[in-house]
Amino acid sequence: MKPLHRIRFFLTQYAPCLLPLAHFLLNAARLAPFKVQGVPAINSKSYAEKLRDIINTARHAPEQTSTHLLLYTGTLCSGGAERQWCYLANELASRGYRVTLLVDVITGECGHYVPLIHDNVQLMGLDTMKVSLNTALTCTAQEFPYPLCATLLAILYLRPTHVLCQLDQTNIIGTTAALLTGTQKVLMSFRSVNPSHFPYIYSEWLLPQYKELIASPRVVLTGNSRAGCDDYAQWLGIDSSRVTTIRNAVSIPEVPLPQRRQAIRQSLGIEPGKKIILGVFRWTKEKNFHLFLEIVRDLHARFPDLLVLHAGQGPYEHEVRHALKRHGLQNVVRLLGRREDVVDLMHCADLLLLTSNNEGLPNVVLEAQAAALPVVATRVGGIPEAVQDGKTALLAPRGDKETLMAHCAELLDNAALRQSMGQAGREFIQKKFSHAAMGDKMLDLIGLPHKSENPATHDLSSLAAELPIAEAIAWVGLKKYFSEHHEPVVCFSRHFSSKENSILPDGSVRVCPQQIADADKNTINFDWHIASDWTSLKNSIPHCRTAVFLDNACCEAKIRNGLNQCGFEHILFHDQGNLYLIPTVHPSLFRRLWMLARSSFRRRA
Repeated sequence: MKPLHRIRFFLTQYAPCLLPLAHFLLNAARLAPFKVQGVPAINSKSYAEKLRDIINTARHAPEQTSTHLLLYTGTLCSGGAERQWCYLANELASRGYRVTLLVDVITGECGHYVPLIHDNVQLMGLDTMKVSLNTALTCTAQEFPYPLCATLLAILYLRPTHVLCQLDQTNIIGTTAALLTGTQKVLMSFRSVNPSHFPYIYSEWLLPQYKELIASPRVVLTGNSRAGCDDYAQWLGIDSSRVTTIRNAVSIPEVPLPQRRQAIRQSLGIEPGKKIILGVFRWTKEKNFHLFLEIVRDLHARFPDLLVLHAGQGPYEHEVRHALKRHGLQNVVRLLGRREDVVDLMHCADLLLLTSNNEGLPNVVLEAQAAALPVVATRVGGIPEAVQDGKTALLAPRGDKETLMAHCAELLDNAALRQSMGQAGREFIQKKFSHAAMGDKMLDLIGLPHKSENPATHDLSSLAAELPIAEAIAWVGLKKYFSEHHEPVVCFSRHFSSKENSILPDGSVRVCPQQIADADKNTINFDWHIASDWTSLKNSIPHCRTAVFLDNACCEAKIRNGLNQCGFEHILFHDQGNLYLIPTVHPSLFRRLWMLARSSFRRRA
């Protein structure tokens, strides 16, 4: 008996009331998208088994006459690690090196620090940059995970001699891509303690892939605190001497005059005489925000004129708002969200409070001292390296609420102590955490002189750049698919290149939203994003069963309905390296449920 027959027999005998639901689910499954071709996920066992062979067989790039440094990170959102990579890019470019800052996503909030980048740094985002289709077809002969494939394409296009990565996932993806393309030297930078301390974001695949990559003699390792370096070394099972400490850099702001301090307070609507505690951190578990709120609650009982300013966002902000309401602190704690004027907030505050359970070398602690603001913090991670305990900051053991409260109260009661600690902190930062020192140590680690011996140039005119990276990868997948399926299709694409026609089966038609000057007779101009009437397209194309999209724009109900009117039976679309086939009559409800399930799975992975 076939499996479906067995299920029907069982339900008929024991749960006939479930038969209608089973029938509904079966038909829903038939209408759901299904994967016809895919690539391994970066956390998959099949990819992990191939990683060593991939790295060992990587080619070595020919020597280049000029040095090109590529700094790679995930975003430029308002985080400390992201700001440090901007500082480093600017510093290295000021030494005469050609510097490219490559970022996975650079739009929206992910581009917070874009204004910080100097003009002599080439800034590129994987979500916006274009590459050559020929490059894509060459480099993806093996099936790589989608994030790796995108980074690999960018590195092949930019041809750097040295790649500097930071943060765990981008460390692994960037280093793998750099080794595959024959980059001379690759630097991995650790920005905190190892990721196993953060179970809500930790993935099991990180450790084995790290171990494979650090076995290469071309890879060097660094961290921004000695505590973080030792922690990573122990986790990776290597000698701690392999991980070099290169501390963060800090920009030293001018100390404002007293009248400027009052003006900042007035601009924020703060009454004269208020005692102000500042918190600058994300609402995440490792920051121990519950302890922060408990300290504020108890201090407010002693200092009724206390005001707390908080700058930052995070996944637990909703929980924080509930806690403030529960403790009656809505008028005591101001949640300012993501801010660009943190230095002004530091200049108007009396102290900075940080209650973290884990830290690397926190930028906010360095910046507070640079702004002459005393610090109260926990003695965790690299914080003891970032301050002079008792002189520029007052530290307490992890989770020690009473000691942290006592330190805060001591500073709030003693203006002279605040002033002397603030001045000492500023002198300490000027001496130990300069941009020049960070640049020198990074260049020493990758074996380059402190000044470039060749003038930098950013001329990319000799390199072909035809398609966005996502579309180039989609064409690679389509080439493989059409090598086995030869039925004509209608391909909807936003960009046009004659090279792509050779990938499509004979008799296929291209549809582009804009007019193409040198298009052939098999290319039709039709903007499916704004069209309300698809009759003209229906009359212009031959009868084909399959419509092809290079992204998942076809999931919109309006487009799907238009394709159905034109007589298409199926939609073939690309998403994150995979090809999916979906019926044009696919109900929007099932589509939404499918996308929700996939996004939930990605977050868990």
